[in-house]
Amino acid sequence: MCLKLNKLEAAYRQLNTAIRLYFMDEDLISVHTLAGASHIILHDLVEDKHPGKSWEKVAAEDNKIDLNEFLRITRRAQNYLKHAKQDPNSVLTLNKTDTEHLLYLNTLNLCALIDKSETLSNEVSVFQSWFTYVYRYQDIEPCLAKCFKDLNDAPKDKQIKLGYQILKELNNNA
Repeated sequence: MCLKLNKLEAAYRQLNTAIRLYFMDEDLISVHTLAGASHIILHDLVEDKHPGKSWEKVAAEDNKIDLNEFLRITRRAQNYLKHAKQDPNSVLTLNKTDTEHLLYLNTLNLCALIDKSETLSNEVSVFQSWFTYVYRYQDIEPCLAKCFKDLNDAPKDKQIKLGYQILKELNNNA
């Protein structure tokens, strides 16, 4: 069997898989590796299609740092996870918050690339809504607020389980 796909399709599939694994509370290293691979492709595609308009550029400006510095910080873990030549004995500290933010950044870049009439995958839709609600980045639609009402002040593991339940229900109804 041969699989033929373009860069956007590859990044989208990596992102969907990373989100599913994240909500299933699977191995964080694998989730971050997939998110990191997706991140590089999506960032490059946005910069190719809309130069200077990537969400990394927006985040770098918001944090008052250079884009290259922002990318160095953002990609520190993913580079650690794929290279050992320079630092074979080093140790990485990785937390879920970093991975969540990377996944969210990926979803934003993905939205900048797809046609506005295209429906987002359940994974991307649920993750964006979940992240927005958990981090209170913006007002959430009232109908979605009902789905996520149990997240208020819940421990992280419960928040993740609820995200998985919503995703599983949507995928079962698809």
